[in-house]
Amino acid sequence: MTQYLCVRGVNRLSAISTALTIAIILNIRKFTSLALSVALFGNKLATGVKIGAILVAAGAAWYAYESRGRTVKRYNPPDTQTPCANSMRGSLKVSGLS
Repeated sequence: MTQYLCVRGVNRLSAISTALTIAIILNIRKFTSLALSVALFGNKLATGVKIGAILVAAGAAWYAYESRGRTVKRYNPPDTQTPCANSMRGSLKVSGLS
């Protein structure tokens, strides 16, 4: 059930976010799981894992800082089903060029 909710959340997020944002959010989720594992169960981490966790946290914070206030611009393809779009296809002429 939790895996279904996670996948559903990622799919909904992908509809409104960029691929990089999704990757960073998923890394933060893994980082949170790792931090909870250490805090709740007393698991020990190797030095390399600690360095990696610090880099993930720092990278996510940097990305959040740099991308604040920006909006995602999505590509909206033109509506090709309208009669006007179909009748104009191939009939574009540039004036002044002979």
